Amino acid sequence: MHFPTYLLIVYFACTMVIAIRSHRKQGTSNDFLNETGNLPTWVATLSFLAANCGALEIVGLSGIAARYGVQALHFYWIGAIPALIFVSFVALPVYLRNDVRSVPEFLERRFGRSVGLLSAAIQLGGTSLTAGVTVYALAETLHVAAGWNLATCFFVAAAVAMTNALTGGLRGTMRTEILQFCLMVGGLLPMLYLSVRFGGDHVEGATTWAHLWRQTPLVSSKAPVDMVGVIIGLGLVIGFSYWCTDFILMQRALTARSVNSARKVPLYAGFGKLLFSFMVVMPVVLAGRSLAVGNGSLDQTAALLMHSLYHSRFWVLAVLALVASLMTGLSANVTAFASLWTQEIYRRAIRPNKPEQHYINVGRIAGVVCILLSVTGAYATLHFESLSEFMLVIFSLTIVPFFAVVINGIFSNRGTAAGSIAGALSGIAMGGLMSAAYHAHLLHVGSELNANFYTAIVSFSVASIMCFIASRFGGGTLRSCSVGSQVLVETSMVRVPGTLYLLAGLLLVCCLVFNLLWW
Repeated sequence: MHFPTYLLIVYFACTMVIAIRSHRKQGTSNDFLNETGNLPTWVATLSFLAANCGALEIVGLSGIAARYGVQALHFYWIGAIPALIFVSFVALPVYLRNDVRSVPEFLERRFGRSVGLLSAAIQLGGTSLTAGVTVYALAETLHVAAGWNLATCFFVAAAVAMTNALTGGLRGTMRTEILQFCLMVGGLLPMLYLSVRFGGDHVEGATTWAHLWRQTPLVSSKAPVDMVGVIIGLGLVIGFSYWCTDFILMQRALTARSVNSARKVPLYAGFGKLLFSFMVVMPVVLAGRSLAVGNGSLDQTAALLMHSLYHSRFWVLAVLALVASLMTGLSANVTAFASLWTQEIYRRAIRPNKPEQHYINVGRIAGVVCILLSVTGAYATLHFESLSEFMLVIFSLTIVPFFAVVINGIFSNRGTAAGSIAGALSGIAMGGLMSAAYHAHLLHVGSELNANFYTAIVSFSVASIMCFIASRFGGGTLRSCSVGSQVLVETSMVRVPGTLYLLAGLLLVCCLVFNLLWW
C-alpha cells in the first residue's frame, strides 16, 4: 500500500512551526529547559502521558504482545498504575516539599553534590541511548510505510529534533507532544475495532499467551514469565523506578502551576494508560501472532498490523500516529538531555553564575550533541530481540539503582554520600553482570523478558543493601534529615484533597477488575 510521503513532510513542517513559535517568552533558562510551575494541568498531563507513549509504548509493546500475548498488559496494569499512585502520594510531595525540579537535584540536597552529579551523568547516558532506540524504531516504521532507508530516516528525525532543541526548548516540545498525542489516539483507536475481524486466529486455551495469571508459575526457569518476575521485577522495581525517578516524567509533572495540580497529573495519566493498554496490546492479541509478525521482526509489528487492517485512508493516519509517537520520544529525550547537562552538571559544577542566555545556548548545543550520540543507541538496539528488551536493560542499569538511593533518602534519615555512590555503582555493576550472563547463555530464566525482570530485582537489591552497609559502616559524613524522611513525615500531615483519593481509588478498582477479567 503506497504511502504519500508528502504528508510526512507536512507533518514535520507543522512540528517545526510550533517549536519556532514557542521561542517567545524564554527569558530564563527555566523557561527554555524546565518550565517549572508555568503550565496548566491539562497541558502537563497530556505531555506527561505523551512523553511515556513513545517508541516503547506503541512499537515496543506491540512487539511484546506479539511475542508474549496478553502478558504485555502487565506493563500497564502492574507496571504503571500502582507506581503512578505512589508518585502522586509520596514521590511528588517529597520533591515539591524540597523545592527541587529533578531527581539529581533531590539527591544533591539529600546526600551531597557528588551523588547528584553521578545521578545526572548516568541518566545522561541512559537518555542518549533511549534517543537512539527511538531513532531505530522510527527507521523501522518509515521503512515499512514509505520505503525510506536508515540514513534518510535519521536525517529527517534529526532535523526536526534539532529545530526543537535550538528554538522551542521544553515549551515547544510539550506543545508538539500534545499534537502528536492526538494523532496517536486517532491512528490507534480504529485498529482495536478492525482487529476483531481477525479474532478467530488468536490463541485459545489456558496459556500464558492468552491469560495473565492462569498457569503462570510462581518461579520458573522455563516459562516465558513467572509471578516473581512480573510482580516484583516489573511491578515493584522497574515500574516504581521508572515512574518515580525518570527525569522526563518528573520534569513534566512539575510544570503544573500548583502542588495539587502536579499531584493530579500522574493520576489523570493513569486513566490514559488504561486506554492505551487496549489500543496497543489487544489488537495484536485479537489479530493473532501470524498476522502481526509475518516477517519475524517484532519491532515492525505495529506497522505491519496496521498495514494489514487499514484501508488506504486509515493507513495514512496510522503511519502519522506511529511517526508522531516516535518523534515524541525523540524530542522528549533531547530536551531531557539538554536540561540534565545544563542545569544539573554544567551550571552547578562547571560554570555557575553565568547569564541566563548563556545557559540557554548551552542547552541548545547539548540537544544537538544528544542527537549525534543517539547513533550509538540505534546501533546497540540491533543486538537485542526487540527494542523493548533493550529499553528494560537501560532502565535496570540507569534508573533502578538510583531508585534504591532515592528510597533510602525518602524513608531513612541516615545516609552518606559514600554509601549512596557505593550502592548505585554496585547495583549498576551487578545488573550489568546479570544481563551479560543471560546473553552468554550462562543464566536460564525462560525468556529475555523474564531475564530483564530478574536483572532489575538483582540491581535494586544490591544497591539497597550496599547503601545500608556503606552508609553505616563505611565512614563518611552522615547527612541529617533536613530532607528525606523528615519531609515525608511533614508531607503526610498535610491535608490531601478528596479528589486525589477518589482518582486513586478508581484507578485501583479498574486495575483489579481488568486483572480478574483476563485472569
